[in-house]
Amino acid sequence: MNLKTPAYASAEQAALRLIARAEQNTAGLFRKLAARKHSPSVITDVLARLVETRLLDDERYARLWLKGRLAYSNKGPRFLLASLQARGIERETAKAALNETLGADLEKNLIRRVLARKKLDMNEETTRRLLRYEGFTADIIAELREEG
Repeated sequence: MNLKTPAYASAEQAALRLIARAEQNTAGLFRKLAARKHSPSVITDVLARLVETRLLDDERYARLWLKGRLAYSNKGPRFLLASLQARGIERETAKAALNETLGADLEKNLIRRVLARKKLDMNEETTRRLLRYEGFTADIIAELREEG
């Protein structure tokens, strides 16, 4: 990696401007730089350097993205996981971020929003199966059912 080439400097500056505006992930930043006509090999070098210096961190991006979505989302963990993967976050990284971000209280609130959105009754078996399908944990579903 030659950090002194004009092509590298140009791609790095473009990447830093994008990072300054909002948290980025590796795949998304690659696409944005490629759309600006930077060479794929230069982009790869720039991204490697940004990851090395922790200016670019997919796990941090995933946690922040999830925190933003969990504040108002009425989608289940399965949908959130798939959304992160669609943004280029590796499955294991996305799962780790989801597990770290989605605590019991947040998961309960999210289930309540899903139930309200779909007008479902927690006491029905089909509702509990749907919640499991959407990725909610059985223990939290059981706790909510007991709470009534």
